[in-house]
Order: sequence, then C-alpha cells, then structure tokens
Amino acid sequence: MIKTIKQACSFNPVIQDYRMSQGIENLADLIKDEGDGREFFSRNYVTHGMDQLFREGMLRLSGKSDQAVFELTQAMGGGKTHTMVALGLLA
Repeated sequence: MIKTIKQACSFNPVIQDYRMSQGIENLADLIKDEGDGREFFSRNYVTHGMDQLFREGMLRLSGKSDQAVFELTQAMGGGKTHTMVALGLLA
C-alpha cells in the first residue's frame, strides 16, 4: 500500500524556530548565521526556478548581464525568502 504524506514525510525542526516561522526582518543576519552555506544547501532542494535565478543573479554580479530586477511572483510560502537567502550565500 502507498504511504500517506504524513507517513512519508517529517517536518524539519527548523520550521519550529520562531525567526523562521514568523518571517525574517534582515536577510543579512540569516545569511551570516548560515556560514558558508554548505549546511544550508545540504538540507535544501534547489528547484529549476531557483537554479535559473542563481545563474542570472551571478551573471549580474559578475558584470555579464544588465538585468538588475528579478520579479519573484510566488504567493506567501512560495520560497521567495528562501531563494534570496540562497542567492546571498552564493554571492
């Protein structure tokens, strides 16, 4: 028999962290807390959309692209802050 979602999945303890669950006021503080990002990327899945944003963001930071604005259109809970933290760690 196929497992239910509740049987197959478990919550990451970090979701119970007040700062993570209530929003982040300063991305720089969270990026600093993540160190070099190895732990962050080891526990997070990079989607196709994130990968595309990372590539385009790095092109901009290296002076190889003029695109300076990236519109993240996900709804609440869609990973916008998560993606910005990841991009900050890569930068």
